[in-house]
Amino acid sequence: MTLRRRVLSRRAGLDQPLEVNLELAAASMLSPFWWEAEWNERRWWQGWALMFGERVEAKVRQACPGCRPGWWYAAGRVPPVPLLGEEPGPETLLARDCVTVGGVRHWRLGRGWQVCQAEHLRQIGEVDGAEWTRYRAWRRAGFPCDYRLDEWPHESAGYFVHLCY
Repeated sequence: MTLRRRVLSRRAGLDQPLEVNLELAAASMLSPFWWEAEWNERRWWQGWALMFGERVEAKVRQACPGCRPGWWYAAGRVPPVPLLGEEPGPETLLARDCVTVGGVRHWRLGRGWQVCQAEHLRQIGEVDGAEWTRYRAWRRAGFPCDYRLDEWPHESAGYFVHLCY
């Protein structure tokens, strides 16, 4: 894709509101109400990010310090949040908390199963000291969810998955 085409695509997406299910997948840890087949491709997420990525990223950084949006993981910008032990088998109910994008498995199991997302991002150098301080304040406050969906801007997203604790 040429630079001109990227700029035009991005401009076209700036004013377009995101559909709730897609925004939840992109912003939270790939946790929408339902999953669409095209979302299994890394290239799809990379293309989506050209239009909407910056907007969703800014909203996540403001609402959830120390976190990054799910599209970062799906597009391959950062490695998946690691598990603390072995992967749950496909025969368990925990298998439903995993999506595979571009051959990479992304788990949403949370405390006891995975490294805290903010700690993982700090370990790989993505979260600096100032953001870490904001994360710790957010954690002390009980992780209040203040992410605002495009379609419901006047209320916080009730269903928002992050892997911090």
